[in-house]
Amino acid sequence: ILRLWSAESCKYMNEYNVPNAKMLVDFDFDENKIVGLTSSQLCIWRRSEP
Repeated sequence: ILRLWSAESCKYMNEYNVPNAKMLVDFDFDENKIVGLTSSQLCIWRRSEP
């Protein structure tokens, strides 16, 4: 599970499941999406406000 926290408010924002319980190697994000890299997959999650 990838948990996203706000750097400004230090508040929890949302969580995203990593497919097949793979270890997340790296990630990057913007206002609309999160891109994550596992050892064998590239994962893209759409961000939405809770």
